[in-house]
Amino acid sequence: MSEQRLFYIAQEQLTAYWSAGKRLHEDRCFPATAEGYAQFGDYVAQYPDFISRVLVDIVEEEYRNDTIPHVMGKDSLTIQQRKLAQLYHRTPYRGTVIQGRMKPDRATKARRDDKVLLAAITNPEKISPWMAVLADKKIPVSGIHSLSSLGQVLLKKLKIQQQNVLLISAQQGNTIRQTFLQDRMLKISRSSVVAAAVQDDYALFIQQEAQKNKRYLHRLQLLPHTASLDVYVICNADEVQSLTAQCPDSDALHFHFVPVDEAAARIGLKAQLHASQCEQLYIHLLADHAPKLNYAAAEERRYYFMRQARKALVAASVVLVLASAVWGGMTVMEGLALRDQIAGIQQQTRNVREGYKYLAAKLPKTDIQPLEMQYVVHIARLLQQYKTNPQLMMVSLSDGLKKFTNLEVDEIEWQSSSTPVIDGESNDNGEYAAAGAEEQDAPAPEVTQKQSYQIASIKGKLNPFDGNYQRAFRAVDNFVSALRSDKSFVHVEAVHYPLDIASDSTLLVNSGKEARGSQAQFEIRAVLQVGDGKV
Repeated sequence: MSEQRLFYIAQEQLTAYWSAGKRLHEDRCFPATAEGYAQFGDYVAQYPDFISRVLVDIVEEEYRNDTIPHVMGKDSLTIQQRKLAQLYHRTPYRGTVIQGRMKPDRATKARRDDKVLLAAITNPEKISPWMAVLADKKIPVSGIHSLSSLGQVLLKKLKIQQQNVLLISAQQGNTIRQTFLQDRMLKISRSSVVAAAVQDDYALFIQQEAQKNKRYLHRLQLLPHTASLDVYVICNADEVQSLTAQCPDSDALHFHFVPVDEAAARIGLKAQLHASQCEQLYIHLLADHAPKLNYAAAEERRYYFMRQARKALVAASVVLVLASAVWGGMTVMEGLALRDQIAGIQQQTRNVREGYKYLAAKLPKTDIQPLEMQYVVHIARLLQQYKTNPQLMMVSLSDGLKKFTNLEVDEIEWQSSSTPVIDGESNDNGEYAAAGAEEQDAPAPEVTQKQSYQIASIKGKLNPFDGNYQRAFRAVDNFVSALRSDKSFVHVEAVHYPLDIASDSTLLVNSGKEARGSQAQFEIRAVLQVGDGKV
């Protein structure tokens, strides 16, 4: 329970209390006069930030039990406010509480409306001057509550379980508060001033008031005629025995007397009270429990809402600052970790440089620069990567020559290339590739893939040759066709036939024995692809 200020408004005065922990302190009392209002204004101005709650105990208070259609949210609030305005339009201090729903009736099939308690202070002049002072000093007021609205809290603390209870307590100014609660819910309450003559026979007064309340509850149909009424009276401990003897129980009324000190102990109030100071029980309960029935309008709670909003903003600011501090701390820690990583990397770099210098110092002195040596090693690796041999070409040519026993090979020129055209020789279109022309001065491009072509120039003759050039031509063409049928060759052509039949050549033909004695020479060019998985 936090420290707060509580104002108790009775008939002609206001009493200020401080509540801190389990203790309740009475501070000052102000009369309902112009001077009292001024003194009250000076008093509350000393503590403008404390939350204040107002407890009202006056005669001019009215209660009514009614029903409204069962709706939710704003619709229900609208209906409640409309009913309050119809019944209590002359006072701003009014409120409602929903107290459950009607029980279902299968016979009549009546709708299950909500049960509502309507209450108001019918004489607003009793409290409006005090509220005006609080509003003028901008005091945060959380609510205006009736003393009777705390009755159900008191029953719970005292562990009173009966269904129909009439709670009677005496407050300052010789006032008696009589509150009827059904199932621990407030139904009706009234306050009366006890004359001095009546106080001499308090037991008789209690009996008479209990009978009056019972008949009144019967008329309001709040208490069935067959039901009994349990009357709980808060009194002094030394009066319990005499009151019990003077107020015997009957079928309709059962009397229970609770010592005020015992009630204070059960609700956690550490104070020595007299039976005429029961208002302190309710004030102590108000400090820890805010009843649902609140007479304060939104205008009178404005500074309370502003204070709560300010607290929420402060709390949000604190959370934001803490979150920022945590985030900043995490960022700092991450920065420190990165700094350590950078320091480690820098140390590794220094170690590598020192190692390089140490190894470089141990190398023998040469005229070749390290960069040049790197190029040489790179070229050697390329040569090792792209080396090849003529085995594939020789095997393919041998397979073709098996079918032509009259062809005798005298010479095979073999080379490997990344293109099927050799520098200085014609390609398939009869064009010539210039042997390094226009690229002689340019740097050689880096080889990015393995050599994929083997090119062979096969020179030979027909043996024996009988002088029949037509047959010799046919033999060379058949050999070329046989090589072309091998999928390994991408290009095969006869460069020279046994007889040169070019348009710019001189044709010289021997006949007879001279022709048979001459040689029928030929030359064939074959290109074999050894890359791309073809061979």
